[in-house]
Amino acid sequence: GATVLTSCSSNDDNPILDGGGQNQWDAEELTLKVGGMDLKLKLVEGGEYAMQYERDGQAKTVKGTLSDYYVAPVEVTNKLWAAVMGAKPEGQLNDGDMYPVTMVNYYDIVGPDGFLEKLSAMVKDQLPEGVKFQLPTEAQWQYAAMGGQKSKGYTYAGSNTLGDVAWYADNADGTTHPVASKQPNELGLYDMSGNVWERCSDWCVDLDEMPAEQGLDYAGPATSDRLVGRGGCFENAPAICTVSYHGREVIGLQQAPTTTVGFRLVLAASPASASSPLRASRTGATWA
Repeated sequence: GATVLTSCSSNDDNPILDGGGQNQWDAEELTLKVGGMDLKLKLVEGGEYAMQYERDGQAKTVKGTLSDYYVAPVEVTNKLWAAVMGAKPEGQLNDGDMYPVTMVNYYDIVGPDGFLEKLSAMVKDQLPEGVKFQLPTEAQWQYAAMGGQKSKGYTYAGSNTLGDVAWYADNADGTTHPVASKQPNELGLYDMSGNVWERCSDWCVDLDEMPAEQGLDYAGPATSDRLVGRGGCFENAPAICTVSYHGREVIGLQQAPTTTVGFRLVLAASPASASSPLRASRTGATWA
């Protein structure tokens, strides 16, 4: 994979902005340096989508278009959290380096001086201006979980056999497991079904309130009392661990962190615009 240089005096001489056919934002994989460790990211080529969201026996097809973005192949680990925040969270079921980080709430991630802000500052010299780390939107999450343009239409992220790709109620022994210890999906992404719930940036609405036509780079409403959570976790049944299950998490300012919820990183232009340094979106696969 491409390695992004770690020190540039300004974006004017940043080699990843060189457009002469060597633009590393076209790379299938990026590697950023964070506190002495490598943070890898996989390219998700955007395009048109028609995806089905499901919950409580209801289903809704949503259509839209996504710009290109990068996504971490694994859930944020304790090692990465500690490299950015200085220490691992207390109270986890497992605090080994390669376990998914849990016991952090939404505001620990997205708030002032939170994980995303600190991480983006640490790698600022390695990124084009306007590109930063964020939680995935629900559309970005599901599109990636389904395999993007490489999708084979699996029920779970990478297989129709859940045990091949996920730690869930039947095989997890009631606890988290090291990331990437099951098979990946079509894009090389691990644990998008099972292990820990993954927070999205969208505030949650019921399916009947969600627009069917989502346009370009749709994000959910600006506020609600619930966040979208995706993928299920180590204690969930198969029906919750599908790529289409529209999960939710009650949240408040004093929301207690939990041992079942973590998150995955997306790297994208924010806000999305026609002048994005990432490649323009292209027409891609659709799913019924």
